[in-house]
Amino acid sequence: MSEPWFELTRDPADPATLTTTLPGDHASFDGHFVSNPVLPGVAQLAMALDACAAAGIASRDHLRGVQNIKFMHPLLPGAQCVVSVRPGRAANAVDFQIASDGTPAASGTLLFA
Repeated sequence: MSEPWFELTRDPADPATLTTTLPGDHASFDGHFVSNPVLPGVAQLAMALDACAAAGIASRDHLRGVQNIKFMHPLLPGAQCVVSVRPGRAANAVDFQIASDGTPAASGTLLFA
């Protein structure tokens, strides 16, 4: 099993909702962009996959595709993020949303084998 990219904390009232604070020294910020770091989209997908694993919904190792991915708001170093994962409409699909300070940052559907 792959190691998680992010440290996520489960909400005791809702195990499919997790939180994290993006450390400014996270490797994903290196070079993206030097004077104005932004969390890359691939790292946001990794965060959603980590949330699926932490919530016990799906293993990141079984990802086979993504659909309807939207990056709506940049995630900056120090941002407090809320990641929600829910079963999607199709079998083996998980819908995710990432928000920071109440602002939607990313959403989409992860497809698993």
